[in-house]
Amino acid sequence: MTHESDGIFIKNALWNIGARMTKALKLMFIDSDVAFSNAHWLEETSKQLDSFKVVQPFSEIWWSEELANDEHKYFSASLGKSLANALKTGQRVNIRIHAPGYALSMKRSFFDSIIGIDVLPSNGSDAWFWLKNLPPCVVVKSSLEVPLLGSDYSYALDPDDVSYANNIAFHIRHGSLIGRKYHETLMLN
Repeated sequence: MTHESDGIFIKNALWNIGARMTKALKLMFIDSDVAFSNAHWLEETSKQLDSFKVVQPFSEIWWSEELANDEHKYFSASLGKSLANALKTGQRVNIRIHAPGYALSMKRSFFDSIIGIDVLPSNGSDAWFWLKNLPPCVVVKSSLEVPLLGSDYSYALDPDDVSYANNIAFHIRHGSLIGRKYHETLMLN
């Protein structure tokens, strides 16, 4: 749980630092609270990167969160499609419905061409990555769709540049949603 006195931890800044410290031709960025169902997810994702600029290493994601009402606490498990899965099945992507984050891989050449991942002062950098790089005709309008910190829309990705690995990602529960203030921090961005 984060407290007001804690320092700011910006995972996407660490993604950029790590990517710049390696000469690898394929890059993988994974949140520390994600696990995968397919034991061969890394090989499958790497193979997909031979043909695509950006690959989400999962097609679906399960996550559980502790919820509460006036009488008791309970757990809720949800299943969502990856953003790349929605895109490849002809749906317009919606950042609030289709999972934009958790794990992302890309060719080094693409990472270098977009000059890394934009770092936002709070959460949302992975959602911004998709909004910035996908053409507007495939994205449902969202309140997140606001250029920040001097970033411009690049539309560097065509839907044909994106794929996903056949895999289920599991978002590991790490505390209650209560008090995280996701909506408020997104509004600050």
